Amino acid sequence: MAHRTVKLAGTAAGALALVGAVLALSAGGGDEGLDPAAATVADLPTVTDFSIHFEGDGCVFDQDRGGLVYDDLTVGSKATGVLELSFYVQRESLDDILPGYVSTVLTFDEGSRSHTFDLVVPVTRDDYEAGYDDCQWSTGGG
Repeated sequence: MAHRTVKLAGTAAGALALVGAVLALSAGGGDEGLDPAAATVADLPTVTDFSIHFEGDGCVFDQDRGGLVYDDLTVGSKATGVLELSFYVQRESLDDILPGYVSTVLTFDEGSRSHTFDLVVPVTRDDYEAGYDDCQWSTGGG
Protein backbone atom coordinates (compact mmCIF):
# COMPACT_ATOMS: atom_id res chain seq x y z
CA MET A 1 0.00 0.00 0.00
CA ALA A 2 2.80 2.42 0.91
CA HIS A 3 4.60 1.58 -2.35
CA ARG A 4 1.45 2.46 -4.38
CA THR A 5 1.13 5.77 -2.49
CA VAL A 6 4.75 6.65 -3.23
CA LYS A 7 4.29 5.63 -6.87
CA LEU A 8 1.12 7.72 -7.10
CA ALA A 9 2.85 10.75 -5.63
CA GLY A 10 5.89 10.31 -7.88
CA THR A 11 3.98 10.02 -11.11
CA ALA A 12 1.45 12.69 -10.20
CA ALA A 13 4.04 15.42 -10.66
CA GLY A 14 5.03 14.18 -14.10
CA ALA A 15 1.46 13.79 -15.23
CA LEU A 16 0.49 17.24 -13.96
CA ALA A 17 1.98 18.93 -17.01
CA LEU A 18 0.35 16.46 -19.41
CA VAL A 19 -3.11 16.65 -17.86
CA GLY A 20 -2.82 20.41 -17.36
CA ALA A 21 -2.01 20.85 -21.04
CA VAL A 22 -4.97 18.70 -22.10
CA LEU A 23 -7.29 20.59 -19.78
CA ALA A 24 -5.97 23.95 -20.97
CA LEU A 25 -6.56 23.01 -24.59
CA SER A 26 -10.09 21.80 -23.89
CA ALA A 27 -10.89 24.84 -21.75
CA GLY A 28 -9.52 27.28 -24.31
CA GLY A 29 -11.95 26.23 -27.00
CA GLY A 30 -15.18 27.31 -25.31
CA ASP A 31 -16.87 30.45 -24.12
CA GLU A 32 -16.27 30.65 -20.36
CA GLY A 33 -19.26 32.91 -19.84
CA LEU A 34 -21.70 30.16 -20.80
CA ASP A 35 -20.85 27.74 -17.96
CA PRO A 36 -22.36 28.88 -14.63
CA ALA A 37 -20.72 25.99 -12.72
CA ALA A 38 -17.26 27.12 -13.90
CA ALA A 39 -18.02 30.69 -12.87
CA THR A 40 -19.12 29.53 -9.41
CA VAL A 41 -15.82 27.80 -8.61
CA ALA A 42 -13.56 30.27 -10.45
CA ASP A 43 -13.33 32.58 -7.43
CA LEU A 44 -12.64 29.81 -4.88
CA PRO A 45 -9.09 29.18 -3.66
CA THR A 46 -7.35 26.05 -4.92
CA VAL A 47 -7.09 23.28 -2.33
CA THR A 48 -3.52 22.02 -2.12
CA ASP A 49 -3.66 20.01 1.13
CA PHE A 50 -5.97 17.02 0.66
CA SER A 51 -6.11 13.28 1.22
CA ILE A 52 -7.27 10.39 -0.94
CA HIS A 53 -8.37 7.07 0.55
CA PHE A 54 -10.03 4.07 -1.07
CA GLU A 55 -11.24 0.63 -0.12
CA GLY A 56 -9.13 -2.38 -1.01
CA ASP A 57 -5.91 -2.28 -3.01
CA GLY A 58 -6.86 0.50 -5.38
CA CYS A 59 -8.46 0.17 -8.77
CA VAL A 60 -9.76 -3.21 -9.90
CA PHE A 61 -10.85 -4.12 -13.42
CA ASP A 62 -14.60 -4.66 -13.76
CA GLN A 63 -15.76 -5.17 -17.34
CA ASP A 64 -19.43 -4.79 -16.38
CA ARG A 65 -18.74 -1.32 -14.99
CA GLY A 66 -16.60 -0.28 -17.95
CA GLY A 67 -13.04 -0.21 -16.69
CA LEU A 68 -10.87 0.13 -13.64
CA VAL A 69 -12.93 0.90 -10.56
CA TYR A 70 -12.11 2.61 -7.28
CA ASP A 71 -14.81 1.65 -4.78
CA ASP A 72 -15.57 4.14 -2.02
CA LEU A 73 -12.95 6.66 -3.05
CA THR A 74 -12.87 9.39 -0.40
CA VAL A 75 -11.25 12.76 -1.01
CA GLY A 76 -11.00 15.03 2.01
CA SER A 77 -9.62 18.44 2.88
CA LYS A 78 -9.38 20.53 6.02
CA ALA A 79 -9.29 23.68 3.87
CA THR A 80 -12.09 25.26 1.92
CA GLY A 81 -11.88 25.74 -1.82
CA VAL A 82 -11.86 23.79 -5.05
CA LEU A 83 -9.81 20.79 -6.13
CA GLU A 84 -9.55 19.47 -9.68
CA LEU A 85 -8.45 15.84 -9.94
CA SER A 86 -7.80 13.73 -13.02
CA PHE A 87 -7.58 9.93 -12.94
CA TYR A 88 -5.88 8.08 -15.77
CA VAL A 89 -4.44 4.66 -16.59
CA GLN A 90 -0.91 3.86 -17.58
CA ARG A 91 1.19 0.81 -18.29
CA GLU A 92 4.90 1.12 -17.49
CA SER A 93 5.65 4.81 -17.87
CA LEU A 94 4.19 8.20 -18.64
CA ASP A 95 4.77 7.35 -22.31
CA ASP A 96 2.14 4.61 -21.98
CA ILE A 97 -0.90 6.60 -20.77
CA LEU A 98 -4.27 5.71 -22.27
CA PRO A 99 -5.90 8.73 -23.93
CA GLY A 100 -9.13 8.56 -21.88
CA TYR A 101 -9.21 9.94 -18.37
CA VAL A 102 -11.77 11.03 -15.81
CA SER A 103 -11.64 14.55 -14.43
CA THR A 104 -13.68 15.85 -11.53
CA VAL A 105 -13.91 19.14 -9.65
CA LEU A 106 -14.68 18.92 -5.93
CA THR A 107 -15.57 21.83 -3.69
CA PHE A 108 -14.92 21.91 0.03
CA ASP A 109 -16.76 24.32 2.29
CA GLU A 110 -17.82 24.56 5.93
CA GLY A 111 -20.53 21.92 5.40
CA SER A 112 -18.59 19.50 3.20
CA ARG A 113 -15.02 18.53 4.02
CA SER A 114 -15.02 15.18 2.18
CA HIS A 115 -16.56 13.48 -0.83
CA THR A 116 -17.01 9.70 -1.18
CA PHE A 117 -17.92 8.11 -4.50
CA ASP A 118 -17.18 5.18 -6.81
CA LEU A 119 -14.96 6.12 -9.72
CA VAL A 120 -14.65 4.23 -13.02
CA VAL A 121 -11.71 4.99 -15.29
CA PRO A 122 -12.63 3.69 -18.78
CA VAL A 123 -10.51 0.73 -19.94
CA THR A 124 -11.42 -2.01 -22.39
CA ARG A 125 -10.66 -5.65 -21.64
CA ASP A 126 -8.07 -5.62 -24.47
CA ASP A 127 -6.27 -2.60 -22.96
CA TYR A 128 -6.40 -4.17 -19.51
CA GLU A 129 -4.94 -7.44 -20.81
CA ALA A 130 -2.24 -5.43 -22.64
CA GLY A 131 -1.03 -4.20 -19.24
CA TYR A 132 -3.02 -1.02 -18.70
CA ASP A 133 -3.91 -1.86 -15.12
CA ASP A 134 -2.25 0.90 -13.10
CA CYS A 135 -4.49 3.80 -12.02
CA GLN A 136 -2.88 7.15 -11.31
CA TRP A 137 -4.14 10.60 -10.38
CA SER A 138 -2.97 14.16 -10.61
CA THR A 139 -4.16 17.62 -9.80
CA GLY A 140 -4.83 19.56 -12.96
CA GLY A 141 -5.81 22.80 -14.51
CA GLY A 142 -3.98 25.25 -12.31
